[in-house]
Amino acid sequence: KPTDESTFLVPFTRYARVMRGIATGDNDFFTLSEKEVTKLRIDKKYTLPCVTKAQDARNNIFTQDIFEILKKQGRKIYLLYLNKKNLDESVTDYLKYGETKEINKKYLTSHRAPWYSSEDKPPAPIWLTVFNRNAMRFIRNEANAYNLTCFHGVYLTNLGQQFKDALMAYLISDLAQEIFKREKREYGNGLEKFEPNDINKSKIIDFSKLTETELTKIELLYHHFRDCVISKKEDLVEKYRKEINGEFSRILENHATEKYNTELQLQFA
Repeated sequence: KPTDESTFLVPFTRYARVMRGIATGDNDFFTLSEKEVTKLRIDKKYTLPCVTKAQDARNNIFTQDIFEILKKQGRKIYLLYLNKKNLDESVTDYLKYGETKEINKKYLTSHRAPWYSSEDKPPAPIWLTVFNRNAMRFIRNEANAYNLTCFHGVYLTNLGQQFKDALMAYLISDLAQEIFKREKREYGNGLEKFEPNDINKSKIIDFSKLTETELTKIELLYHHFRDCVISKKEDLVEKYRKEINGEFSRILENHATEKYNTELQLQFA
């Protein structure tokens, strides 16, 4: 169990903030595959690279290579983005088709002006699956892709940017799972859901209190973990995850010991 939470754990929002993914109002209409983009003759300038389903990012690292594989598989990997742009004929034809299907009259689209406009959110560097069984899953978005509501986006603060690798290592650790689960909402059959504010209200380890040696060790372990995820060395992935867990446990123990020793010195001074 985490020790001395009042000083070693700080608000999550000091390092990052969680926001829900982009809500389109109709994913089938607003997301397209490579084949559909070609068939409809929609210029790529009207699209954003996007992950539309949680199953398309199964591991903790999402790379450009994975995005290209999804493209070849015919997955919907483009989000129609028409904000503040002059629309050519192919796009206006597609919008007219959408109106014949009454996409413009759906709840979200009917509250937008124009109805086909999109939410303006930057790509999140880290994703969190909305629904989870057993453990929360965080994904490092190295492809700079956008995400729909199948993921929450984790956006780093300026301070968080300074510790981004250590922070990702923390997010895949058992310590983070334990702390976050205090805010979980449980559904049937062991399914758990976290809303953005469930995480934002939570705590996170204070990376600014770690020594340079501790940070370097954590970052190195994360880099090994990342490389093994990408190369699909599952046995080594678990090995480095356990080492990351061990390092955070050791840090917590050291912190508790140092605080205890300081209190003794003050008591008997």
